[in-house]
Amino acid sequence: MPRKTKIHRPNQVERIHYLPSKRVEVLLHPQLLYAGELDVSRSGRRNRHSFMWRETRHKHPFLEVLLITGGEGTVAIGSDTYSVHRGNCLVYNQDEIHAEISSSHAPLAAFYFAARNINIGKLGLNKLVEPGVCPVIAVEDDLPMLEKYFSDLVHESRSSEYYAKEMTESLTRMLLILLLRKLNFDNTLHLAQNNLFRIACNFIDEHYTAIHNIDDICQHCKISRFYLMHIFKQYGEKPPLQRIISKRIELACSLLASTDMSTEQVAERCGYEDESYFCRIFQKHKHITPLRYRKTKAWLKEAEDSSSEPQTPCKKS
Repeated sequence: MPRKTKIHRPNQVERIHYLPSKRVEVLLHPQLLYAGELDVSRSGRRNRHSFMWRETRHKHPFLEVLLITGGEGTVAIGSDTYSVHRGNCLVYNQDEIHAEISSSHAPLAAFYFAARNINIGKLGLNKLVEPGVCPVIAVEDDLPMLEKYFSDLVHESRSSEYYAKEMTESLTRMLLILLLRKLNFDNTLHLAQNNLFRIACNFIDEHYTAIHNIDDICQHCKISRFYLMHIFKQYGEKPPLQRIISKRIELACSLLASTDMSTEQVAERCGYEDESYFCRIFQKHKHITPLRYRKTKAWLKEAEDSSSEPQTPCKKS
């Protein structure tokens, strides 16, 4: 319901005044470092659909954000890999090691920008994604608006018109706020501790592959299902079932990357009797299939090993 205003005239059926909220969630004064657009069609290649590019793993002393506007590919962020496509927004926190691999049949297209002087609550300097939160954000619902803002940001970054700097700073701030909304970041979140919460978490961390349902945790803690959900809502970052899934997916990633176990064996080791169900859960949380995850990790390891081999110095003739 619109708030009353004495600024101009009283509200009427035909004319309603909406006042902006006075609550300040987070102070943002980002410094834009650069903005640009990746478009393989401008490379001059006749057959751009057979063009594949990849970047070596690297990191930046600032925040970088990419909006995928076309094509598909795979990105490595930290120790994880993700399949990406149009409608995904990628967030690279400061000092987060990352790399992109474009598909050969559908090359990636993207807008991007880098910024610093960003300090959001407990996240730390130049970070937008909390630990444990997926850095690949689905933005399909807001894609037209984001594409417009990114396009304007690139245009203003290239511009020599008056107030270009003010425009780029405003657009950068707006994009960061939109992403914070998507991430549901709460700057006031304080994770307190509680004895029963600690007991439940320890039980999950030690037995996550053997827990069948929430009742197993309730029985161990000698509390009701209602109270278990209550303490996790009050003290935890995620519900107990999501904590179990996160631990299982973490184990699955380790097994896929370091062993030759079949997908069925990995699923069973992680507590899933149904291989198909395991694959669906894995892809939902990692945005990539278990087999593709294994292949990508193997490729990244091979690339790292080859890059670490000593170079033979050239001899003068």
